[in-house]
Amino acid sequence: MRIKELPDSPIEADQVAIEDRGFRCLYNGIDLDGWRADGDGWQPTDWELKFTGDPFGTLSTAEEFGDLAFIVDVRLNEANASATIATQGMVIPIFRRDHRLGNVDPKNWIVVDGKNWNRIEGQLRGGSLTLTVNGGGVQSWDVETIRRGPLQIRAVGPINLANIYVRTIAEE
Repeated sequence: MRIKELPDSPIEADQVAIEDRGFRCLYNGIDLDGWRADGDGWQPTDWELKFTGDPFGTLSTAEEFGDLAFIVDVRLNEANASATIATQGMVIPIFRRDHRLGNVDPKNWIVVDGKNWNRIEGQLRGGSLTLTVNGGGVQSWDVETIRRGPLQIRAVGPINLANIYVRTIAEE
């Protein structure tokens, strides 16, 4: 056996995994263990959690959270499909850019492109909510929150969810 040292080759930044940030997965890929489903149509399908019901359904975690950070990948499968992520009285509406919104002002909404996967990362700490969508610009709001509550995802029309993660933020 011979051991040969290979030349150093740089690794591109997009090929390096991010460090462990303390998140834990809330969806096990098998069933809705740890969730309460309101409405028919929630289907665990391997790494995706699909909602095919009509017209809407809500998933709520059995666990309640205080300050938290979360990650949710969402795909809105039709132009008029939408979703909300909610906890502690804070509600984040998510719509596709081609959704027919009418005269509604979407200034505190997340607007995503097409029916592609979209990663929503948020942090709720002491009444301050910060969000990023697909790694893009940071949006911040001050929100009135309650002490603790479940994480809820509400679907209106067909959507897919994946990579649902949460981590609690210790009070400082």
